[in-house]
Amino acid sequence: MELLTKELIQELLSNEQALCFSLYMPTHQKHPENLQDIILYKNLIRKMEVSLLQKYSATDVKEYLQPMEALVTNNDIWNYTKGGLAVFSAKGIFKVVGLHKSVEELAMVADSFHTKPLRQYLQSLDHFHVLGLTLHDIRLFEGNRHTLAEVELKSDTPKTITEALGDELTDKHTTVDSYGGIGGESSPMHHGSGGKKEETEKDAERFFRVVANAIYEHYSKPSGYLILATCPSTIAFFKK
Repeated sequence: MELLTKELIQELLSNEQALCFSLYMPTHQKHPENLQDIILYKNLIRKMEVSLLQKYSATDVKEYLQPMEALVTNNDIWNYTKGGLAVFSAKGIFKVVGLHKSVEELAMVADSFHTKPLRQYLQSLDHFHVLGLTLHDIRLFEGNRHTLAEVELKSDTPKTITEALGDELTDKHTTVDSYGGIGGESSPMHHGSGGKKEETEKDAERFFRVVANAIYEHYSKPSGYLILATCPSTIAFFKK
């Protein structure tokens, strides 16, 4: 699912295709209530189909709706819905946006995408990101006043220090033991000479810098809010 940003809305508004499909619907987070979501989605597509058949052939209509029909079998969407769903389809563009709040049912075919509900939602949004950080890896969560869920990081966002630094990693000459998890009161223990400890800290600083840039560009910059969850001893190091 796409992350809702002002840039995404602008991309939808700048679309120049003659036929634009906009679908909004409320969804459920839990089973078995979420089983009815796919049924509602199919019904809304059916409304679009009936409207299109008044002007286009059955073959053309099937082609127009094929991307939206394909979403029916995408369990990665239906197993992780929140309060609402928005789907946009046109030639060369297909966007699925998960919403934390419920929205009214809508199935619209027009010469532009219907983005007003998204703009209203974005204006009242209270969502934020939480970055769970250790010296070795990260986890990212997205939440609002109602829920907190882990985010599947983009492929170019490093999840571990090894992914971030690769061959440039120098702490292979020493070891770092950490006790306690993210948010605990633990601190890292370095084994080795002072020089090795300095190398380990340099690796951590470079790792944090890569993480900070990636998280900012992909997540906290669009959403505007980032909360850091880490050991007290790591906070100052990361802020540096």
